[in-house]
Amino acid sequence: MIVLSFNPSQEELEVFSVMGHGVVKFVDLFIRVSFGVLVL
Repeated sequence: MIVLSFNPSQEELEVFSVMGHGVVKFVDLFIRVSFGVLVL
């Protein structure tokens, strides 16, 4: 039972890490654009 409950959470963890990577990319792009606007 414990092993079965760990399998879905492992998949969710992978999906969450992929989403987190996308969020980091978006935040990095947002910071670059904001910094560029401030410089201009």
